[in-house]
Amino acid sequence: MGTVLIGIIIGIAVTVVAEILTIRSKTVLLRSSRFGFEETVETLKQAVEEAGWMLTEAEDLKDSLRQTGIEKVRRICLLKAYKPEYVSELLREVPHTACFIPAVFAVYETDSSSVEVSKINTGIIGKVLGGVIAKVLGNSISADEAKILGSVSEIKPEIKTETEA
Repeated sequence: MGTVLIGIIIGIAVTVVAEILTIRSKTVLLRSSRFGFEETVETLKQAVEEAGWMLTEAEDLKDSLRQTGIEKVRRICLLKAYKPEYVSELLREVPHTACFIPAVFAVYETDSSSVEVSKINTGIIGKVLGGVIAKVLGNSISADEAKILGSVSEIKPEIKTETEA
């Protein structure tokens, strides 16, 4: 009986560690763009609009940092957007999720001058938090974000809906 219990405990521990490592490695979505910097920013803006989202800001982070005296920084643009009906549902049901709004897409140049886009993986966060957050962040928002990222991505991301997952 003791050996079985130890085996179960070890199995649970290994599963928890594996899940933590999986979540950590997928917390940030990273896509290489098939376009140059400006075209990536413009294509993402258009994709945001086509998805029915509102673009609240497109911040040139390099210029902002220069104003504070920081000179050595790569080109980075932060696109901040949200979809009103998703935000409405989240804030009505779980107002503390306001910290996830707006979604931020970071466009930046790498050391090799290629362009990449990064984004917090709301799908993973939604699934971890569960309930309404999983429904809105983990399904609706993450599916839209995948389409938006797909507009510039070299590889079209696989999009799963709640019924497929």
